[in-house]
Amino acid sequence: MRDYIKLRDGMTEAQVLHLLGRFDHETVRNDGFNGIIQRTWFYIPDPKSSQKWITELLFNNRGRLIRRDRYRVNQRP
Repeated sequence: MRDYIKLRDGMTEAQVLHLLGRFDHETVRNDGFNGIIQRTWFYIPDPKSSQKWITELLFNNRGRLIRRDRYRVNQRP
């Protein structure tokens, strides 16, 4: 995901989708009354891919990027 370095705090969900494409998994944290508090998108590498990094993007309730993390997938022998 070479476009990861182009991500900036404050970007909208639409901007991130345009840059990176559809996410692989999403989790949503809500307040119990149908109000979204946070949304997290995960970009997970294909097991056959040479790329072994999971990208995790956290959005606030207004759909703005507030945190981005990358971590290496544990490799099994």
